[in-house]
Amino acid sequence: MSADLSTQQRLEAADAFNALGRRSDGQRVAAALLDGFAVLGRLCFDRVRWDVDLNLGADSFYIADRQAELAARREIVEFEVAETAACVRQQKYLATPGEWFIDWLARLCLTEYGHREESDRRLAEYARMDERNRQRHFVLALERRLPSARRSPLVLFRLFPLSVRIVAATAFADEAWARQLRDEQVTILPRIGQCADCHGTLLSQGLCNQCGNPLWNYAWLTSD
Repeated sequence: MSADLSTQQRLEAADAFNALGRRSDGQRVAAALLDGFAVLGRLCFDRVRWDVDLNLGADSFYIADRQAELAARREIVEFEVAETAACVRQQKYLATPGEWFIDWLARLCLTEYGHREESDRRLAEYARMDERNRQRHFVLALERRLPSARRSPLVLFRLFPLSVRIVAATAFADEAWARQLRDEQVTILPRIGQCADCHGTLLSQGLCNQCGNPLWNYAWLTSD
């Protein structure tokens, strides 16, 4: 997902959020979600595509074409949208989330991919699933688009949904829950808390050049 929406598009999204959600922080929420998910989406794609080739070698039986890679990136964004919508409902961040929030977020994050009817159908499928099935469905969908994802460390797919939720929690200024989610990630993979640069802490922006925090690189995902 690209974060490069025009200033006008971001302002329009913020105004829509404020009107629909009866809030006044739409500009901050929209920017935090858009920018955070752009970083995570890029890192997730790198982990399932380029990290695999770099560390395990390219699969001679499969060469991803541009369309397959674009479809995989869209799958990642669709999951980010669905997981965030579920998070907002669970944490009751909005007084009346209804269906407007997931539609708003899809328009914010998926505009560049087109095919809104296809995305809306998949988002509706996600909405009917519980957390475990939603995440399982995402992994299977991503593997269909990019067979290299089957060779990624399985722990990646336990950490990624939590990273998405951290972005959502941070966007809605729920720092306490964001820290709890990071603690859960460290419990899953203790090594990530031992990075000499970031110490596994929440980063206000960017990513750690050593470990890849907020979505750790292959060497850290496969460490004991």
